[in-house]
Amino acid sequence: MRNEDQLNRRPDSSDLLREETSGGEDEEYSFIRETYKQRPVSPRRVFYILLGILVGASIFGLVAGWVFIRVTGLNNGKTPSTVTIPADEVKEKVSPTASAEAEESGEETAEQGTVPSESDGEDPETVVIYVTPTPEPEMTEEEKLASILENYNEIHAAFGQLAEAAMKSMVSVTGYKAEEDWFNTTYLDSRTVSGVIIADNSVDLLILAEYRAIEDTDRIAVTFTDATMVEASLLKEDPTTGLALIRVPLTEIPKETMDVIEPAVLGNSYSVKPGDLAIVIGRPNGQAGAFNFGNVTSIGGQVSLEDATFNLISTNMYGSSTGSGVLIDTKGRVMGILSASITAGDPAVLDAVPISLIKSRIQILSNNGDLPRSGIFGTDISAAMAELYELPAGVYVTALSEESPAFEAGIRVADIITMVDGRPIVSMQAYHERLMETEPGTTMEVTVERSGSDGMVEYTYTVTAGRLT
Repeated sequence: MRNEDQLNRRPDSSDLLREETSGGEDEEYSFIRETYKQRPVSPRRVFYILLGILVGASIFGLVAGWVFIRVTGLNNGKTPSTVTIPADEVKEKVSPTASAEAEESGEETAEQGTVPSESDGEDPETVVIYVTPTPEPEMTEEEKLASILENYNEIHAAFGQLAEAAMKSMVSVTGYKAEEDWFNTTYLDSRTVSGVIIADNSVDLLILAEYRAIEDTDRIAVTFTDATMVEASLLKEDPTTGLALIRVPLTEIPKETMDVIEPAVLGNSYSVKPGDLAIVIGRPNGQAGAFNFGNVTSIGGQVSLEDATFNLISTNMYGSSTGSGVLIDTKGRVMGILSASITAGDPAVLDAVPISLIKSRIQILSNNGDLPRSGIFGTDISAAMAELYELPAGVYVTALSEESPAFEAGIRVADIITMVDGRPIVSMQAYHERLMETEPGTTMEVTVERSGSDGMVEYTYTVTAGRLT
């Protein structure tokens, strides 16, 4: 009964709702006016966020800088110094008897000066004793032959020592390319030539070599004289001579290797004459580290190229038709560059491009410049030929490259170039050197003489130097 009374007195949900809402208008929906405060920002959290941003930015900067250095070849922010290769001047030929006559007159003067005279105040009591030298015993034929052979061996040893010292400037340049055979098997194709160290521009080591070894290749490697191999890259190519400048970052070369290598000394090839002793080093027979010695036989073999004519240095030495290397003199100076693509005759006979004729081109390429071109092929009209055929001395235009700057300017085959910018031009070599002084995109005033119905007529054309690519 008591339980039933308690159950009867239990309030239902409607009673509770009425009690909650009985507070009047001011308490109705009072929960809507509650205020929510944001959680205060932790200084430690802000510090960690900023620290993460700084660390990420630093890592990104380091990676970007490393990629930039690898791509541009810069070392520690250094910029390459300018490479300067002074041009050579043609030396005047000296009569071979001049020095002998000078020496002879000098000896006579010396002898006359040693003759005592009474005015010298010589002590009259001085006794002069003449000593007759003891004659050397005559050698037998066997002894003479042995002496000759010994001297010959000494000469060979001297050439070997000279070549070994010059090898410090030589490297092997190899181009690698991945190829596939008929069975889709990948193999690595490679071509190797000799290169010569030209300069150190404080960022890269610059190497001159034939472009044929690295043409259409994927990677380039340079092997130094101590067998150290370093990856390299192409700096500039010269399509006219078939040569190229290759660079190796100094940071990639071990110190031990830098201690045993050095840039070559470039000589003056204008002083070379037939009969001179000469040495070839590099890969003249296709093998690395080879050398040979002989004589210069000729300097008259000509090769006509675009905007240049080279008188090659020919020797009596034979090698591979694909041989490479340099020609040096008896002082170890580079006199010429062997080139498989430029030869005056038998490809097995070692010919060299005179170094003096290409120094201006090497300097432009070494400084990452562009070679100028006009597109002229020509031959010299000497003073004797000009007098014989009643022609002006200069350069006879034998051919023009299609769409070349010279052709577009108006120059034609059979024109005779006599002046450039008011300076007389008497040979193709002089024209080449003048062109090398012209920046691509700038102009030259080329004066020619052309045969007409009334004789030779003079014309002047403005030639805008192009860019050799």
